[in-house]
Amino acid sequence: MSGFVLWLFKYVDQKHGGVPSEWRMTHVMSAFNIVIDADACSVDNFANAAFYSHYALTQGRQRFVQNSLAFREELIQKGFLNEQNIVSQKTYMLFYAGDSGSGYLNPTQLFEPRQFSGLPPVDDLWLERNRFYFNKFNIKHIGFVINGDSGPLTNNSDLMYTKFSPLGFTR
Repeated sequence: MSGFVLWLFKYVDQKHGGVPSEWRMTHVMSAFNIVIDADACSVDNFANAAFYSHYALTQGRQRFVQNSLAFREELIQKGFLNEQNIVSQKTYMLFYAGDSGSGYLNPTQLFEPRQFSGLPPVDDLWLERNRFYFNKFNIKHIGFVINGDSGPLTNNSDLMYTKFSPLGFTR
């Protein structure tokens, strides 16, 4: 599913806040096997969608290979880190796209019991989807796994992420 709750422009008032609206939508959608291709709701926050919208059209099924991770010695040699492990005062830019992996959902809703839908578990499909995209884009870490209104992450959800995110994930 593309799109996101337009919390900045509608659906939000004194009774219904922006984050609770987002979390409710994601909770329900996840239970019905819907992965959200979300981005913030104001035009100046569509950087991720604008950047990635061109990739599939020009690259097809090719694999995007990123630079390998630098070792400490290389970071020191290039002036990004000093001998005391202090990061150099420079301007750094991080381009980050994605909550929860290759789309936004609440991972515990992939396991039974699946509130709202009662559908069987689909963690194997999420695992397959993420393996494909993590391989295609050479991704090794998830910056933010969010579970919103679906409660705390579980041992099952954590274990599932270790199978496709080799350098871990941030809760």
